[in-house]
Amino acid sequence: MTGPDLTPMPFIKRMRKHAVIRRWIAPVAICVIAAVVPIFLELSKPADTSGQIAQDRVTQAQSRIESSKAQLAAQSALYTQQERELKAEQHLTSRPDWSAVLVLVARQFDENLMMAGLQLDDIKNSRVRTALGPLAADVPDDSVWLIVNGFAAANSDVPGLIMRLEALGLFERVVMTGSKRELFSGSSRTTFTLACRVQ
Repeated sequence: MTGPDLTPMPFIKRMRKHAVIRRWIAPVAICVIAAVVPIFLELSKPADTSGQIAQDRVTQAQSRIESSKAQLAAQSALYTQQERELKAEQHLTSRPDWSAVLVLVARQFDENLMMAGLQLDDIKNSRVRTALGPLAADVPDDSVWLIVNGFAAANSDVPGLIMRLEALGLFERVVMTGSKRELFSGSSRTTFTLACRVQ
């Protein structure tokens, strides 16, 4: 037979409270640790500098763009200057050395031929049109001609001169536009006009 429990009620209540606290202390501690540990881990991480790095990269890229624009402007100015100089040089060097051309043409005359005159001009010149005669109606408006006037001992000497002038490769075509027999220094000579198309 069990006797009556003489344990004082306040003690029993205190013991029950301690038992409840013991049962809950472990889960509460685990929850506190689970909550606190991530906070400490986050705080222990180094500061995130990716935003600053990205900003620095953008600044560097903009600086490179500005530098490239300045270099492009400088190169463009240099290109414009060189293009101007090249055009001026081409303008000056595109003019043929006519003294050399005249020397070559004069060398084609032999002892039976004598040069009396030369004229270089385009078809708009009235003397060139007159020298070309009927041929002037069929040539381009921008064509340039070298008109050669001369004397030959005989008509048969002129075709040889024409062939030699064509062989020079300086003219697109060489045609005789006029010839006639005349007295020259007491002898009968053939005067002739040759039209040599330059372009």
